[in-house]
Amino acid sequence: MARTLASWHTYAASVDGDELALLQYAAGEVRASLDAGGELAVRVESRYPDDGAVRVEVLDAPEREVSLRLRVPAWAHGATLVAPGRDARPVAPGWAEVRGALRPGDASCSTSRRTRA
Repeated sequence: MARTLASWHTYAASVDGDELALLQYAAGEVRASLDAGGELAVRVESRYPDDGAVRVEVLDAPEREVSLRLRVPAWAHGATLVAPGRDARPVAPGWAEVRGALRPGDASCSTSRRTRA
């Protein structure tokens, strides 16, 4: 158990090319070096899983298209994604992606009408 807790940060996010995937929704900051250079940094605000609202704010991003992938749990039916400059859209369990030239201050929200008990 101690080793798992000590290495938890390695399970929070992953990088593949110019894509940052958030695997866990713990409040905090994630800074990742991208394969093509530059850094994508985000701040996660959440009380997940007690509250289904998750806010992800871009802190730093390279000046090119990159992807931010958000995990949508299997039990999060009714989840929505609000991407920068777009209206909320429903997302199915699995992965939701925000792709584009992200800028500091851009925020994406993933919410669920229902959280598990």
